[in-house]
Amino acid sequence: MGPIIRRLSLPKPHIRDPRDVRLLSLLRQQRGSQEAQVGLLALPYDGASLGRKGASEGPKALLEALRFFSSYSPPDVDLRALSIHVFGEAALQGKGVREAHRIARRAALQVLRLSRVGLFLGGDHSLTYPCFAALLSLEPRAPALVYFDAHLDLRRGPPSSGNGIGRALALARGRVAAVNVGARPFSTAQAYFRRARELGLTVITSQRAMELGEGLAEELLRLISGADALYISVDADVLDAPYAPGVSSPGISGFTPLALGRCLFELARRCPLRAVDFCELAPRLDPSGVTALSLAHALAWLLAGLAQKLT
Repeated sequence: MGPIIRRLSLPKPHIRDPRDVRLLSLLRQQRGSQEAQVGLLALPYDGASLGRKGASEGPKALLEALRFFSSYSPPDVDLRALSIHVFGEAALQGKGVREAHRIARRAALQVLRLSRVGLFLGGDHSLTYPCFAALLSLEPRAPALVYFDAHLDLRRGPPSSGNGIGRALALARGRVAAVNVGARPFSTAQAYFRRARELGLTVITSQRAMELGEGLAEELLRLISGADALYISVDADVLDAPYAPGVSSPGISGFTPLALGRCLFELARRCPLRAVDFCELAPRLDPSGVTALSLAHALAWLLAGLAQKLT
């Protein structure tokens, strides 16, 4: 078998101005065994998707969308000191689901061993399982898991985008504080809410998240207090459909990009974040490109939180 991580070509910033450092220009190709603050790995795979395909194209579209972002946001957010190393893309194309997950886990492990924070760009949401499994093998105590998703992803059956979280929780065997944020009305069967209770999973519905507003981050900090490490997973369908039509399962009553981004900013700034994934961006389903821009906006806020914490 060939290398499990291949070189990933990066888009170029569309503005060249020494006074305006673009976010995309902060990305550097990983060289050997050098250590990084943030290690980026693309996971271009949607072979486990239960719905509409296209998430395999998500990493490229998300990186392309970063071309439109500066490294600065007023009044005091500055990303320029943040070290982001691009490890490449995992060789997942043409693989069956279980083989793709084995490769993704090995690739994620390489990134996590050389990075303070692993940044994984999917791909369908089944990929949270191998990435979380990689982190679990490195942490003496199980990390907390917070996932932003319109669905609970606790289905039974073979590995799929509908049970990546359930499989991750089963692997952890009750040792994690786990929270879903964003479960939408009329999106998940009652049986899976019952299963969430059985697994000890806390659910903050999209309605409750809206009620909490700026207090959402504080509530999450309370729920995961004491954790030595944090894994965050972001399914793009947690965003409201006008901001994210290009996902496998779009819906109403979701987050705005700013609300999601500000919550991620606080978690990244104040928690022991160890890994994060962004999944389910399917650009072929959204010719406008607004979904990629919305998810890139949330990613920029998360990076801003890391910049304040790590630099």
